[in-house]
Amino acid sequence: MVEMKSEKPTVAIIGAGVSGICTSIELQKKLGITAKLFEMADDIGGTWKQNTYPGCSCDLPSHIYVLSSDLNPDWSTTYSSQAEILEYFKSVAKKHDIYQHTRFNTEVVRAAWIEEKKQWRLDLRDKHPSANDDIETVYFDILFSGVGSLRIINVPSEFKAFKGPIVHTGAWDNTIDFRNKRIALVGSGSSAIQSLPYLAEHASRLISYQRSAPWVLPRPQTVYPDFLDLVYLTFGYPNSFFSKKFANDINDLSAKELTQLGRPDLIEKLKPTYRLGCKRVVFSSDFRKAIVKPNVILNRTAIKNITDNTIVTEDGATEEIDILVLGTGFKTQHGVLGDIEKINGIFCFHYTVVGNEGQSLTELWEQDLPQLYKSTIINGFPNMFMLLGPTTILGHHSVLLMIETQVSFAVNAIKKLIIEKNMSAIEPTLEAQNAHMAQLRSDLKGTIWTTSCSSWYKNDSGEVTNIYPNSVTRFKHTLRKINEMDYVNHPARALK
Repeated sequence: MVEMKSEKPTVAIIGAGVSGICTSIELQKKLGITAKLFEMADDIGGTWKQNTYPGCSCDLPSHIYVLSSDLNPDWSTTYSSQAEILEYFKSVAKKHDIYQHTRFNTEVVRAAWIEEKKQWRLDLRDKHPSANDDIETVYFDILFSGVGSLRIINVPSEFKAFKGPIVHTGAWDNTIDFRNKRIALVGSGSSAIQSLPYLAEHASRLISYQRSAPWVLPRPQTVYPDFLDLVYLTFGYPNSFFSKKFANDINDLSAKELTQLGRPDLIEKLKPTYRLGCKRVVFSSDFRKAIVKPNVILNRTAIKNITDNTIVTEDGATEEIDILVLGTGFKTQHGVLGDIEKINGIFCFHYTVVGNEGQSLTELWEQDLPQLYKSTIINGFPNMFMLLGPTTILGHHSVLLMIETQVSFAVNAIKKLIIEKNMSAIEPTLEAQNAHMAQLRSDLKGTIWTTSCSSWYKNDSGEVTNIYPNSVTRFKHTLRKINEMDYVNHPARALK
C-alpha cells in the first residue's frame, strides 16, 4: 500500500494578471491550496495594468469579460475602459486575499525542474530600484506560468533610428505632450485604431501608416441605466434579452459612413484585402470619424527607413515628424532568453524554463513548433501548467473562458493524480501530446486563420501557432476528463 504524503503540494504562479488571479482563486476554493504569486510589476493586473494608451478598452461586452467566480453587475458601459477593467480585477484580488500572497517587483529569471527533488527551482531577482542583482532561490512542487503572450512590445528595428520620442501603445508614456505636434502612428491593429482618435484630436498633423486596412466593426457604446444592474445580477448577461448586432456587410457600412463624412476617396484605401477573421477584428465607432479629420493623413505605403526625424516610404516620399507612436503589437512568438532579437518563431517567455533533461523550453520550441498536451501541459516539463499559451487564443470569444477551462483542468489533474493517486509529478506522454497536436493541426486546416494575412496568430514562418481552431465548448469537453493512460507513470511521492 502506498502511503500518502501528508501535506498538500506547494504551488507557484508566475504572473498576477488574469491567469494568476483565476488560478489562485480556484486552487484555494477547490483544493485548499494557497499559492504564491510572483509578479514583475508593482501591482495586480497583467496586460490591463501594462496597457494604458488612450482609448484602451476590451473588444467584448463587459458582462462576458468577467471571471465566473466573480460576476460584476456594476459595469458602467457596454465596453468598459482599461481603467475600469483593471479596477475590477484588483477588487477581485482583494476579495480573495491574493495581494497578501503576491511578491511584487519580483522577476523570475529561471525556472528549472529538479528531478531529484521532484520540484521546480525558481531563481528570483528583486526589481525594486534600490535592490541589487542578487539571485534568491525558492522551491515549489507545482508551477503555473501565467505570463501570457501580450507582454513584450514589438519595436521593429527600422524605427529605432528615430531621434525624437518613440511611444509604444503597449508602454504608453503619459508624460509626453502630444498637443500641436507632428505625429506618425504606425499600425492598424486594435491599439493603433483605438488610440488614433485621441492623437487626431491633439496633433497638428497625424499620419497614420497602415500597410493593410483592418476590418473595423462598429462598437455601439451604451451607458447602462441603473435597472440593468439588477437584471444582470439576477439573471446574468448571457440570459438577458440584450445582445449585440453587427452589420452583414462591413464594407458597405464603412463606405456609407465615409460618404456621409464627405470622404468617399478613403473608401478603397480602407477596404481590407484579406478575409474577415484572418486577423483579430478591430472594434471602434470613432475611427472613421477621426481618420477623416483635415489634420489626419492615411498613408498605405510601406515605410522604407527613418533618418533622424524623417520617415521615408517605399515610394520615396518623406515626412518630418516630432513624435513616433508605434501600434506594432507584441512579440507573441518570441521568447526572452538573453538577446530576444535572435530568437525566431517561438512563444513569449520572460524567463528561462528548463525541463527534466536540462533542455530549455525556448530551445525546444525554437527547433520545432510549440507542442503541448491539451494546450496546457508539456512532455519533459513535469508539474508545469501553461495558461493562455500556444493554441489557446480565440478569434471569436473571451479568452477568460479558456483560462478558466485550463485552470479547472489543472486543479482536477492535481487532485486526481497528485493528491489522490499520490503521483510525484504530472507529465503527459509524448504519444498523447503528439496525438493532441495532430488533431489540432487537422482541425486548423481550411480555417480562416490559415488564409493569407499577416497576423499575431502566426509565427515568423507564417504557421498558425497561437489560435485554438475550435469552439470553447469543444475545448471544455477536451479538457474535462483525466485519462491516466496519457500520463507518464511517475513514482509515488515520498513522505517528508
